[in-house]
Amino acid sequence: MARDYLKSTLDSHAWVITSAARALGISRATLHRKMNKYDLVSPNKRDGSG
Repeated sequence: MARDYLKSTLDSHAWVITSAARALGISRATLHRKMNKYDLVSPNKRDGSG
């Protein structure tokens, strides 16, 4: 549930961490920790370009 909500928010903000974190009401660092916890990787990073 939490993973889906985070992914949905990230998707709706085009994976712009600052914008997504602001929408969630958390810091960028907290969002990064949650992304690591739920194994969420930006589509831009997944393809090896980053």
